[in-house]
Amino acid sequence: LTLSTIHSAKGLEWYAVFVPHLLEGLFPSARSLKSIEYLEEERRLFYVACSRAKQELYLTLPAYFSQWGYYYTMPSRFI
Repeated sequence: LTLSTIHSAKGLEWYAVFVPHLLEGLFPSARSLKSIEYLEEERRLFYVACSRAKQELYLTLPAYFSQWGYYYTMPSRFI
């Protein structure tokens, strides 16, 4: 098992890749929604995450996520 961030995964590949927490506001982050440039960078990171899988890619999201009084329930626009 290798646990990696998307940033450190560039150039690497694994048989199976799990991308967790794909909720709008988490991925892409709420901060990236302030400008199109930030949103495009998040989209590129999502592509990097998905393209690391050689055979199996698992995109997961919880029913909801709560953090600092905010509730995230919508699936990511990248799915």
